[in-house]
Amino acid sequence: MKYFEISNTVYLKKDISSLGIHNNLSRLINYSMKKREYLKSLHAEKNIKMYCFDYLYPREEDRIYKKGRVYVFRLRTPIKKIAEEMSRAISITENDDIKVLGSNMMVKRYTPRLQLYTATPIICTLGKKNWTIEDGMDLLEEKIEKNLVSKYRLFYEEEPEKTSDFISYIEKKNKKNLVLDYKDGKLLGNKIQLEFNTDDTSVKMSYLSYTTGLLEKSSSLGTGFCI
Repeated sequence: MKYFEISNTVYLKKDISSLGIHNNLSRLINYSMKKREYLKSLHAEKNIKMYCFDYLYPREEDRIYKKGRVYVFRLRTPIKKIAEEMSRAISITENDDIKVLGSNMMVKRYTPRLQLYTATPIICTLGKKNWTIEDGMDLLEEKIEKNLVSKYRLFYEEEPEKTSDFISYIEKKNKKNLVLDYKDGKLLGNKIQLEFNTDDTSVKMSYLSYTTGLLEKSSSLGTGFCI
């Protein structure tokens, strides 16, 4: 299984807090998508977007990304067309916060990673609230598997052989809920570690997790980015 990863080198025009960097990168990516007809059409669709991105690297100990410094963020997708178009669009993008210095698209081979860790928080909504540990790990696992089944249907254009029990182990890694600024409010997120089973369907689900992110807002806010 192949996937595509774009490494984007950026220059910051102002200081940006780690609490809001997802919004800055989201605006940058969304703005770049307006430059390409394919991406403009993709952005307008209400379907699941099959890509994900992470936050700036290197991380800053004081959680403030610094004006005048150069950082890198990655964007992943299992779809070649998305990768090619994104690489072209992002590479020439600049706004009031960030200037892109270059984008490098790489084709990589997916070596099954049965154990994954989320480098950016996952977002799981339950009605009008976000999932917290009090809601139980079983419910979180159920929501992850349901989301992956939807991605499986979209990507493979068929039904998976099974629609649950891909995950053999799941653990919440943060002690306190992680807070992300979002619009006029806040989102509560968590970082998790999980392990997939070794059957074919479960391996494909680990592939989709790695290349499109876990749960909600992976394409819009960079959440659920796996390493």
